Amino acid sequence: MKIILITGKRGAGKTEFAKMIAKNIPVYEMSEYVYREMKKANIDKFDAITVGQFAKDLRKKYGNDIVARLLWDDIKDKQIVVISGARSPEEVDFFRQRAKVIVIKIDAKPEIRYERIVQRNRHGDIRSYEQFLEKEKLDEQLGVDQIIEDIIIDNNHDIDLLKRKIDHLVDFII
Repeated sequence: MKIILITGKRGAGKTEFAKMIAKNIPVYEMSEYVYREMKKANIDKFDAITVGQFAKDLRKKYGNDIVARLLWDDIKDKQIVVISGARSPEEVDFFRQRAKVIVIKIDAKPEIRYERIVQRNRHGDIRSYEQFLEKEKLDEQLGVDQIIEDIIIDNNHDIDLLKRKIDHLVDFII
């Protein structure tokens, strides 16, 4: 089994990257598994801060690889998958113990990421720069900055440049 594991901070372009790279490959969002656990706990407030705090508490209670473990049953029989949203080194380790994994970090400057978040206007996204900084802090506490990546994609430019980078990368890794 092969896993293309995408990491990076909020607004860096992980979801766009996953959509572009996964032409015929199943894509899994780790955050969906956090949302499922929130629904099981009867939490219906899905703003970025509440989700981040819940994810932190979930990992504290069940281990930093809990989201990877929750996702595993859905992917264990696949040949290749793309997983977006790894937040801790333990999640990466979990997958590396079970499959061939390439970790791709999507990186962008904080001010660019903040603008993207505001522009995309997803339900539950942050609405102020203060909330952005608070969410950054929660992600850092999960260990997102400690993940060791195999490839870093600079996404400080437009979507067309990202597409060209992805086309080159796909030819190389798949």
